Amino acid sequence: MAGAILLAALLAAGPPGPGAAYAQAGTFGVGEVGPAGPVFSGPHQYPFVCGTVESGLGQPVVDNYDGIGTPVTDEEGNVIGWSKDCGVPMRVDYFYRSTDGTWKPLPDRAVRPPDLAQTTTSHGLTVDYIVAVERGTINRFIYGIAMLAPFDYTPHSPYLPTPWNRRLIFSFGSGGGGVGYRQYPMNVSEVLIDEFLSKGYAVAYTTGARTARSYNMTLAEETIMMVKNHFRARYGEPLYTVGIGSSGGALTQYVVSQNHPGLLDALIPIRGYPDMITQSIYVGDCELMEYYFDHSDNPRWQSKEEREVFEGLAGNDALGETACVAGWRGSVQAFINPHFPPFDVSSLSPEVVAATAWTHWDDLRNIYGVTEHGIAPNTWDNVGVQYGLVSLQKGDITKEEFFDLNERIGGWKQPHEFGPPSFPYDEGNINFGEPGRPNRTTGSIAAINRAYQSGQVFMGYSDVPIIDLRQYEDPILDMHHFLQSFAARERMIKARGHADNQLIWVAGTQRIRGVFLNMPREVLDLALETLDEWLANMRANPGLSAAEARPAHAMDRCWDDEGRVIAEGPGVWDEGGPCREAYPPYHTSRTLAGGPVSGDVFKCALIPVDEAVARGFYPADGPNAFTAEDIQRLKAIFPDGVCDYSQPDVGFPAEWFRR
Repeated sequence: MAGAILLAALLAAGPPGPGAAYAQAGTFGVGEVGPAGPVFSGPHQYPFVCGTVESGLGQPVVDNYDGIGTPVTDEEGNVIGWSKDCGVPMRVDYFYRSTDGTWKPLPDRAVRPPDLAQTTTSHGLTVDYIVAVERGTINRFIYGIAMLAPFDYTPHSPYLPTPWNRRLIFSFGSGGGGVGYRQYPMNVSEVLIDEFLSKGYAVAYTTGARTARSYNMTLAEETIMMVKNHFRARYGEPLYTVGIGSSGGALTQYVVSQNHPGLLDALIPIRGYPDMITQSIYVGDCELMEYYFDHSDNPRWQSKEEREVFEGLAGNDALGETACVAGWRGSVQAFINPHFPPFDVSSLSPEVVAATAWTHWDDLRNIYGVTEHGIAPNTWDNVGVQYGLVSLQKGDITKEEFFDLNERIGGWKQPHEFGPPSFPYDEGNINFGEPGRPNRTTGSIAAINRAYQSGQVFMGYSDVPIIDLRQYEDPILDMHHFLQSFAARERMIKARGHADNQLIWVAGTQRIRGVFLNMPREVLDLALETLDEWLANMRANPGLSAAEARPAHAMDRCWDDEGRVIAEGPGVWDEGGPCREAYPPYHTSRTLAGGPVSGDVFKCALIPVDEAVARGFYPADGPNAFTAEDIQRLKAIFPDGVCDYSQPDVGFPAEWFRR
C-alpha cells in the first residue's frame, strides 16, 4: 500500500524543473536523482539550504532558472542555474575495514589492500570486510545505505549469494535542535557502523529523519517510508527493520512506530524521550525559574541543588549548575524565539532571514497553520500551574517560597510579541509576574489539538519490541534525564493497559567514547541478539503481540560501571527496586506541580481554588498550614483556577473521547 501511494503521488507531481533529473517512479539507479516528494507531508518548505557540497556529493542539480535556492556554478564559477530542492545523482562508493580498526576508501575494487580485514556475519559467512555505500537524495534529503560487498559481490544484484543477513538497521543518529529550512549534511560515518555491518546487517539513514535538522515527525515518517521503498526495490525485502538512535534519534523511533506501524519492527531508543513536543512543556519553565532564582533575595536559591525542589531536574553544587542550564540553556531561543535561526544562514539573503520565523511550530506550518499575525501558534502554556506544589505538600519548601515564585515567575510572550533574543535567559521576552498580576502564558488549544492529531505526540500506541537503553547521567546534569524512559512507559500503560513490550536497560553511568553512540559494545550486541530472537518468535507466531512473543530472558535490567548486572527481572524499576535504588530518576517542574510522570499535559484543566482547598491540595496543619489570608493570596495568583491533573489535557482532541 505504501509503495502504491508513493508511486501515485510521484506520478501526480508533474515533470521536474529545468535541467533536473528527479526520478518519477518508486526506484532509481546510479546517476539518477531520487524523487523529490512530497507524498503526504504537505507543500515543500522554503527557504531550503542545501547540504550536498558539505556531504562530499558535489553541487546539487539545477532545477530552476528563477533564482530560487542554491546557485549552481560551472568550473569557472559562473552561475548556470539554481537548485531549490537540492537533488544529487545517486552514487555508490566502496570502503574497507582496515586491520587497524579504521575505515578507508577503496577506489579500485580490482586491487586488494594489504591491510584488508575480514568479518564473520551473524549467519556464519566469513568475507572480506568491504562495504558499498549508496548515497543520493530522496524527498529532498540526503540518504545513505551501506552493506557488505566483498570483491565477488554486487550488493544490488539479486542473483548472487549475499553476505547481507537480510536484516536492516535504520539509524537515526543522535539529536540536535533543528527547526527546519535546510537539507542538513550527511557524513558517510552515519552508515559506516562497524557494530552492524560486521555482522551482515544493512544500514540505512536519511537527513530527513535527523532531529538536528527538524522535529517534524510527519516529514520524517514520509522520508523514512520513501527510503525503505527504495531499499526494498533495490535490495529486496528485509526480514525486519530495527530502528536505533540517540536523543532525538530515539524519540523519533517512538513516534514513527506509533504513527506508521510496519516502518520499524523493533526499536532501540538510546538516551531517549517519548517525543520532542512534550519536552517543551517543562523545558519552557527552565529559564523562567533560573531568572527567578538568580535574581531572588532568598539565599537558599544560591545553591543549585536546592533549586531541584521547583525545577525537578538535577542540580549539582560541585559543578555549579543545574540541568536546566547545563542541559537546556538556549532552548527557548532555538525553539520558541522566531528571530533566532539556530544554524548558519549566511547563504540566505537578509530579507529571507528576516521574513522567516525560526521556531519549531513555524517549521511545522503545514500542521499548525498561522494566526492572524502570520506566525504559527504555540502549544506552551502555564496557566494554573502551581510550581512546587508537591514540594510544598512534602514540606520541602515553605509556603512563602511557594507563593513568591508562583507570583513572580510569569510566562513567555505570545509568538508574535517576541523580540530579538537575549542571553542567557531571553528575559526581554518574559512577561514577568508580580503580586496581583501573574502574567501566565495561554497556549493555543488549536495548536495542541493539531500536535495530537498529526502524531507529534507519542501517546503510547506502539506494539513492537522496544529496548529503551541509556546510561544514568542525571547527577552530571545531562539533558537526557532518566525520567523520560518512565514517561514513555506510563503513556504505553495509559494507552494499552501495559508496557510489556518495553524493556528499560541502564548500562552504568559512563559513556564509552569511540564506539557507536557511546554505548558498550556488549550491551548493544545483547540488545540486537534479544530483538532478533524476539522478532523470530513473532514471525513464527504471527498471531502473538510483541508482549506475548517476548523471550523469557528479555527483561528490565541494569548494570554497574564494571559491566556487572546489578539486577534484572520484574519490579527492578519499582519504588524500592534494586535498579531504581541504584539509578533514581529525578523529576520535572511539571511533575513537582502535580502533573503525571507521563508528562503529556500541555494545558491543564482548571478548578477553583476553593475546590482545590476542599480536596486537600494544601497543608492543613504544621508550619505550612494555609490560612484564609493564604487562600486569598492564592486566588490572586490563580484568578482562573489551578491545575487539576486528574483531568485530561484541555487540548486533547474532543472527538477522540467518543471513540
